[in-house]
Amino acid sequence: MNLSPLAKRIIIFALIVVSFLVLDLIVKDIAATTLTEDVVVIPGFWSFHLTFNDDMGFSLLRFTDSFLDKNAKKVFIIILQFIGVGIAGYFFFSRGKFLSPWTKRLPLALICAGGLGNAIDRIIRGHVVDYVLWYVKGFSWPVFNLADTYSVVGIIILAILIIFTERDKKKKSPIVTEVPPAPEETQNKADSE
Repeated sequence: MNLSPLAKRIIIFALIVVSFLVLDLIVKDIAATTLTEDVVVIPGFWSFHLTFNDDMGFSLLRFTDSFLDKNAKKVFIIILQFIGVGIAGYFFFSRGKFLSPWTKRLPLALICAGGLGNAIDRIIRGHVVDYVLWYVKGFSWPVFNLADTYSVVGIIILAILIIFTERDKKKKSPIVTEVPPAPEETQNKADSE
């Protein structure tokens, strides 16, 4: 079977996203049905702690509680998540040279899987199941889930790849120290001599 480059991209994208998405939804279901009390993984640092999040990560949209009812906020968050997935998906399939190596496309698939995982969870349950709690003494990181991890890791990997690619481009580009004179200036100098 001879597949076009676009067909290959679609298959690879679908396999990556669906695999990570299914894993996320299964783990969320296990957490929602079995975590009745906290489970300490590493004392003083890591626990499984079940929470239901009706906001975005880091409670970024908590300020909307004063003017959006719960359902409007849920719809707004789902729309934002699908917009994010759409943008990442667009760049995954773009033909631009900026994302030509596959190493830059794979983090975009992770970002899509994370966004879809939380959007689907929000659509099905009305909230997102979070269950990983990291803490040290009086500080605790916001509770998160596998989909959040996909998105954050995808963004970090993509940022690192972009930074190093740009740095390498600057090293390889020739540095022009002297600008050659315009052709008419050269001709005028020759005429005056």
